[in-house]
Amino acid sequence: STLNSKQYIVERPDVLLPSESATTTEFLRFGIDDRRAGHIVDRGKGEVAVMTIPLESLSDNQERAVLVKEILKLLNVTPHK
Repeated sequence: STLNSKQYIVERPDVLLPSESATTTEFLRFGIDDRRAGHIVDRGKGEVAVMTIPLESLSDNQERAVLVKEILKLLNVTPHK
């Protein structure tokens, strides 16, 4: 949330509120005020991960890898080795 030379600012990301008719699994919240930041959405024919923050805004490679691994696990996707 602060200006730096490595990436753009995600100053006020949106909060995600899924439709009442949508089947979702929440997987990410903002730590400051516990607002929703990421969901897995199941539309019947497949699932998709939706986040209110860009993945590249996580500057720590290990944190980003952990998040992607968790998303793949929730989507039941086995990463290739």
